[in-house]
Amino acid sequence: MNWRLLISAVTAASVILSAMAGLSLPNRAIGSHSESFVVPGMPFDGDWGYRGTNSCGGGDPANDSTTIPPTHHHPGGGEFGVDYYACTGTPGRFYSWNLGSTGSTYGVVGEPPKGSCLNANEYKGRHYRIDLYNPEGKRGEYRALHVGDLGYADGVLWGSFGNPPYTLSNAQTVYFSTLMGFTDQFGTASGCYDVNNAWGAHWHLEMANTIGAGHYACFYSRAVSAALYGADYFGIAGANMTSPNQACP
Repeated sequence: MNWRLLISAVTAASVILSAMAGLSLPNRAIGSHSESFVVPGMPFDGDWGYRGTNSCGGGDPANDSTTIPPTHHHPGGGEFGVDYYACTGTPGRFYSWNLGSTGSTYGVVGEPPKGSCLNANEYKGRHYRIDLYNPEGKRGEYRALHVGDLGYADGVLWGSFGNPPYTLSNAQTVYFSTLMGFTDQFGTASGCYDVNNAWGAHWHLEMANTIGAGHYACFYSRAVSAALYGADYFGIAGANMTSPNQACP
């Protein structure tokens, strides 16, 4: 073996690598681009945007197509919002899936529960923020507004027969299928919650990233009034969308 030729080749390679180190080369995706996602699921069997059939009885159909993203408002702090319908008294649960990483996913109630309306004197259900975690850390937050606390679930009639109304507490950890609350009408219609019949009962859902500025969550695009099952994918927390209100690719 010609050692002098080998040493010369190694030296030349070192020079080339040193020069390349100064170039702007693509970096391996890390941090907010980690390809580690938490995907919350729909809280119950229901309808995306409005009810397509009157299976609840009473009232007029809720058929406003602006209740789906990307056109629906998201005043709770999310990056997109949707109204999700089910008959009055339907139990809603927390579901989430871990994608792109090993291990389980869970949620933590990230702030004290509050009302769902900007007017603090107008009560139209609770507003919960649930922070979404997997083994790599917090990936985003999921919000549910107009959540009722009276109903029947898990063998308990909450708010009756000596049982308290059902509520989540600040910093509570929630796991797959943890009860969150119920759909409700909340009395007469208002600008905050235009529902006064069983047909229109719904939760308003939002989601957002918390993985770094400039990276946004995305929603799974579905037709207005599409029927979904509980735990069906809602959207992706940890996505790398460039602006709010974008559908997942």
